[in-house]
Amino acid sequence: MQYINNVPLASGEITIVTSDHAKATMIHASRLAFDAKKLGLDTLIINCGMSDKRFRDHIAETYGEEGYLGPTRILMHTSPLGDLIGDQDCLNNLIDQAKIKSVILCGWEFASTTRRRKERLISYLRALMTDYNISVTIYCHTAIAPVAGKVDRGGIGKLGLLAYAVCEIDSSEMLETTVKHPEMIITTKEEDDEATRSVNLLLNKINEIAGDGQKILHSYEAPGRGRTSMLKERRPYTSFDDEEDGGVLVPA
Repeated sequence: MQYINNVPLASGEITIVTSDHAKATMIHASRLAFDAKKLGLDTLIINCGMSDKRFRDHIAETYGEEGYLGPTRILMHTSPLGDLIGDQDCLNNLIDQAKIKSVILCGWEFASTTRRRKERLISYLRALMTDYNISVTIYCHTAIAPVAGKVDRGGIGKLGLLAYAVCEIDSSEMLETTVKHPEMIITTKEEDDEATRSVNLLLNKINEIAGDGQKILHSYEAPGRGRTSMLKERRPYTSFDDEEDGGVLVPA
């Protein structure tokens, strides 16, 4: 197992990354793919939830067209019709010919329009992990905190049973660099001191609310017994392999 952008990836396993913002998902998934490329992992990005043009334009603007080139490659496939399982033959050809080692699926909610298609897609993902021994990272948007190894009723369903780990994107940090801020004009030392004090107070408030602001991802483990709340809570990372000694997400 290895960590890329604080996301635990393991061959033959599924990692689920949750998010509450589509743009944050696109930004993080793209960065994950290109960082995996730097580590020598040929990667296939499957886009189901966003327009093909918008996703490709983001990659071109951020990484340039040359990002697709080199001995290690990144391929992209868009499935906008809610029938990703119908693209099975195409995906198998891409994985075989490009020797794909990592698959990133963005937009789980839009990958299947019917329950039957979703069940077939889950079976196909299991076959991919078994036959090709590749890591699968799935980005989804859910209001319920899924737990690795458990059925997520009302959320991602049986997919949670297959999950090796579950992580969450802190969308506010992912989108911070894309938000335009007004220029601050300071004319006197007193105004400078007052501005500094105000910023420090704001940062303290943010840290009190959000916790560790240095991490892009926050993970959570299973809620304790007797817990009835299904709302998201950011907790230390846990997976099947480190339930006893405790796993820790390392900064990217």
